[in-house]
Amino acid sequence: MIFLNPSRKPASEYTPIPSQQMIVRRYRSLSEKRQLETYFTEGLFCNHLTNFDDKNEGILQHPGGYNSLKGALAADSMRKRQRMDEDIDVASDEEFQEALDQYHRDSRRQHFANCWRLGTEEKDDIWKCYTQDDEMKSGCAVETTVGQLVAALPSRPAIQDEVGGFDPDNITETSEWNLSFTTDTCDIRFGTCRYQQEENPTQDQPAGWNAAITFFKGEDFDDEIEFRILVNPFTNNGFIESAADGTPVAFRPDLEEDPFRKLPAATEWMTNRLILAPNATEKERDKVESWLNEFGVAVGSGPDSDLEVIESTDSGTTLQDKYEYTAELAGLANYDGSVEHLEHAMGQFLTKRDWDVWPVVDLVEINSDNAGTFLEAYWHRSEDPVFEMNEYGHHDIQRVWVRRFTDPTEEPEMWKNTLAEEAEEDSGE
Repeated sequence: MIFLNPSRKPASEYTPIPSQQMIVRRYRSLSEKRQLETYFTEGLFCNHLTNFDDKNEGILQHPGGYNSLKGALAADSMRKRQRMDEDIDVASDEEFQEALDQYHRDSRRQHFANCWRLGTEEKDDIWKCYTQDDEMKSGCAVETTVGQLVAALPSRPAIQDEVGGFDPDNITETSEWNLSFTTDTCDIRFGTCRYQQEENPTQDQPAGWNAAITFFKGEDFDDEIEFRILVNPFTNNGFIESAADGTPVAFRPDLEEDPFRKLPAATEWMTNRLILAPNATEKERDKVESWLNEFGVAVGSGPDSDLEVIESTDSGTTLQDKYEYTAELAGLANYDGSVEHLEHAMGQFLTKRDWDVWPVVDLVEINSDNAGTFLEAYWHRSEDPVFEMNEYGHHDIQRVWVRRFTDPTEEPEMWKNTLAEEAEEDSGE
């Protein structure tokens, strides 16, 4: 499993977590060597949330659990007032809402994100936007899997700073080489983004956990199908703090002029392929292979190679020539939470590829209470699939149903995990 330290809960319960086998890509420009050099020699480049074009980034439109959050903070603030022995008025509803909005803004300022796109499907808009090249020529995408990406993140700090334990009254930024899943003074999370509609009040979003809110984006960006690594170098997000009047408060860091951070990661180890942009020529291939050689990355398809440089998978034959399986994900933009949306996605997955080339298709349905339902599709090039059906999903936190198709006109083989079986028993199905 990819949960390196369950006690720290690096995966939010509100965030969909894809199977380890799900393929992810990060798009890079080839206009300057620095973009790839940073990735292969220094780690994962993380952008501050306020730098993203999506102004909804980390801002909740319809916070859920409002009353329960308010009640919990009221109880905590009462104890604080008793200790302070001061006569402080409890905040009004209007003051609480204003403080909650400020809490979200402050939480947003704590976080930096490293962003990937889920699946092997390519779209021109993605290439153009994220390689900054309208000609789709001078760009590439590095590729790995969710499991490899998470395993490449630091589980222990590389260098221990000479600082004590976490002190909420004296918060300083954790140094780059001290960031890890087990460092008490920082927080690293991962998961997919969920997309929100401003006009849809039925979509409750977590109001009181500042790590969870930063996995929400506006609907205009739902084509990204984003998986992200989220870094908070200031605090471990352990508790929601309340002021003495019962309002939520969050640390608001003072950022430097250059609001970017790097997260150490075994990027060379985890990268399987580098995909050239659809219109790249031999000139671009020669350039990127020369750069990789400079970075000490061995290019090729043999056992001694670190990664392979391949053509865009939009070319049609690259997938079947270079991939034992390919994968896509859907359901993150199911704004109505409808079964019809998921059934439509399943139908599209079954008709998308040539069955003579991809004779086995696994449709994976994954559900959890607070993260909703999403779908994964895996096309296998062999009649002996790469994965057993029980290898999908994360069985300690998710309900998983897998349908294996070998013929689109016949009933699939079905498998479900224990949590899925229990859910069906509870619902009387």
